[in-house]
Amino acid sequence: MDMIRSDFPILSKYPRLIYLDNAATTHKPKSVIDALSEFYINYNANIHRGVYRLSEEATDLYERSREIVARFIGAEPYQIVFVKNATEALNTAIWNFRSLDIQSTVYEHHSMLLPIYRYSKSYKLHSRIDEIKGDIIAVTHASNVTGRVIDLKTIRENNPNAIIIADGTQYVPHMSVDIKSIDVDMYAFSGHKMLGPTGIGVLYIKNPEQYEPLMLGGGTVSNVTDSMFRLLDTVERYEAGTPPIAEAYALSKAVEYLSSKFEDLYQLDQKIIRIANKLFQEYEIYPVEMNINIPIFSFYFPSVHSHDVAEMLDTYYDIAVRSGYHCAQPLHEFLGIGPTVRASFYIYNTEEELYKFMNALKNIILKFK
Repeated sequence: MDMIRSDFPILSKYPRLIYLDNAATTHKPKSVIDALSEFYINYNANIHRGVYRLSEEATDLYERSREIVARFIGAEPYQIVFVKNATEALNTAIWNFRSLDIQSTVYEHHSMLLPIYRYSKSYKLHSRIDEIKGDIIAVTHASNVTGRVIDLKTIRENNPNAIIIADGTQYVPHMSVDIKSIDVDMYAFSGHKMLGPTGIGVLYIKNPEQYEPLMLGGGTVSNVTDSMFRLLDTVERYEAGTPPIAEAYALSKAVEYLSSKFEDLYQLDQKIIRIANKLFQEYEIYPVEMNINIPIFSFYFPSVHSHDVAEMLDTYYDIAVRSGYHCAQPLHEFLGIGPTVRASFYIYNTEEELYKFMNALKNIILKFK
């Protein structure tokens, strides 16, 4: 574990910090940070435009990054669109089904829900996946509040002809994805939640030529006249303007790093979940959900506001957590609870940090009893 933690410069700068806000964003290994500098020092040029050598080298680097990301989820490079974040990816996906009926769940992040609210003709939010039936289905793969994993294969089995859009933002950092096996039509995830930089996300589209981009601009067309334009048939039709080139390269380095550590991460996740659930029961702290696959724990104390708990954890224990609705207010309302405290663990967290966190919670409980 010390070897993994040494890969993350920020953990050396703040050795007392116990960072448990990984569902919001993750720290970056040095290889990812170095990749950003490497691009600007050695490859800085625009792509798919210049015929000079530096531009061609930058284009090759960008497209090789697309290949690495595609391989990471078992996709083909022609199915991978680079966007600025998962929010843009989900907006693009949902916009293609505007004025249609969309089926979704109560577990969704606002980045899925708000486009559904804005663009759909009607929608329904389900609490059980066996209730989901429809032509257009948009669901999270894992909840950013509870850590619950949604079984996309079951949804596909129940809806063999449906268009399925999935939000993999919390799933991809923790679990291996075989995109062909889960058989979805569109799949979104972000870079910064899986050790990559901010400013880049991914939208997988099974058949990219069948849909339209949300934004238009340079690099998306094959022909423009004074009265018409023709979109490219390739994924570049979705990448209007100058894309996040350096960020795509850095994301490929994050993918390579994460791929080499996936088995270690899985074992750590399961150990954290097992120990945390035992300690939660001992300390009579009850997360929103305990039967989870990803170490995201949200909970609340009736006698103290979640913001106060988070502030005390930071001030007195150097523990960073999230408090509030976590951009999933309808889920909190469905559960009948107010704002929660969320602790989310990742590859550089330790068993010792978990025990320190739980002891800090125990002390806070005693303080307010």
